[in-house]
Amino acid sequence: MFVDHKNLKVLLDRRNKYLDKYEDSYDEKSFRYTIKEPKEIDDIADEIILYIKKHRNDLDVECIIEVFTHLGSAPNLLYDDNGHFAIEDEGFQSISEEIDDVEMSFLVKKDKWKPTIKEAINYYINNY
Repeated sequence: MFVDHKNLKVLLDRRNKYLDKYEDSYDEKSFRYTIKEPKEIDDIADEIILYIKKHRNDLDVECIIEVFTHLGSAPNLLYDDNGHFAIEDEGFQSISEEIDDVEMSFLVKKDKWKPTIKEAINYYINNY
């Protein structure tokens, strides 16, 4: 079955409109937002997650990872040199304003290591 990635883009674009409106309301003088955070930001994010869960077998891993980054997560595909893969979004890295050499460290619990990339992404999706 073919799943059109445009469906996810439409949802992300709709969410970004609410997010941009909220971010634009930030007042530098008071250090506060002038409007309440729109409920739609989280509602659409939930809709996106449900869409991914429903169509996970028909979506590219690349697409899934990119969508999660747009939702504020930082999924990293890791390989342990022993034939196991994991997706981890918690870790430490050096900060750089530009594309630069960075050091990254992750603690990956043993239950996250899977024999295939697809199984690692499925574990990540199920536990998001």
